Amino acid sequence: MEARCAGALKQLRGIVATFRMTSRAAPLRPSQYVAQLLQPLAQSVSEGGVAARLENDMRQELVQLTLERLARHFLGVAGETLSVVRKTESSLRRFKSRQRLAEGQAQAAAAPSDTGSLVAQQLALDVEEFARLAKTELGVDATQMEAYAELVAVIAGGDELEGAAA
Repeated sequence: MEARCAGALKQLRGIVATFRMTSRAAPLRPSQYVAQLLQPLAQSVSEGGVAARLENDMRQELVQLTLERLARHFLGVAGETLSVVRKTESSLRRFKSRQRLAEGQAQAAAAPSDTGSLVAQQLALDVEEFARLAKTELGVDATQMEAYAELVAVIAGGDELEGAAA
């Protein structure tokens, strides 16, 4: 179940290309992949779904466990994505600085790319939507999960996640 849900996270990596390749404005709404994240789980617990046949306690435990693991997977992918964006931007700043020095130009502060900021803003919207859908579709308050709190912290820049794996 977790793997079916997490498959949608592959689309998260496309966010970087979207902002890097185009001059898009700051994001205003969550990415489309977020709605697909919980869809397999929601279908499974709805009437007619496989998990719908479980007793209520077991079904709720399955939903909670799957959401926690999915949030951890989300944490790994988002943390890795942000880390790569930050490293790339840092390398570009160093390269541009060296290039200016080689061309004899006065060293001015390199204007930082805002790709990292835009990606973080998009991920923040996506994580909020993840929590909203968990509540409305599955009845679980994702904001109370440890993995969700870690995810919010990483996206806010509170943690630097090197090599996060799910």
